[in-house]
Amino acid sequence: MKTTIDRLSGLFLIVVAVASAFWMWAGWDVEIDGATVPILVPSLLIIVSLLLAVGLLTAKQQPTAEPQAPSREISRRPALKFTVKQGKKYKAQISLGFFEQVASNEMIAGMFAKAGFTDVTVTGSGGIRYGEGRWAGADATAEMPPQIVSATEILEPTTTAPA
Repeated sequence: MKTTIDRLSGLFLIVVAVASAFWMWAGWDVEIDGATVPILVPSLLIIVSLLLAVGLLTAKQQPTAEPQAPSREISRRPALKFTVKQGKKYKAQISLGFFEQVASNEMIAGMFAKAGFTDVTVTGSGGIRYGEGRWAGADATAEMPPQIVSATEILEPTTTAPA
């Protein structure tokens, strides 16, 4: 479901694109401090504002989770306490803010490793990433950072000794 601000922002960007198209069609020369603004400016405004508007108006509010192994849910909301157990493997969905999205997957994996996870892999791009890793430390309980949307233990198949 779209929020009102998403719809209003998308409509505003469409108005900017239409106004820029009218600027080009009318052939107006715009001068700023004696310098003429090149025709490239309204062209870029049209392209960028339409791309942003389409993104705002068509993006899903909640990302769909990628398929995953059978798991036991630990938490679905940020700032809740959760427990990790030594030797267990976990998967987390990470939602990054606007400026946080510049972080590479390697940087995010480094943060998980610094927290105590081993065999860390991070996939995805932009605002939604998925991290997996094995908890190497002792059992611990902590508050989940706000970027972690959900965290689950990945249940691994148990091996039995032959009879």
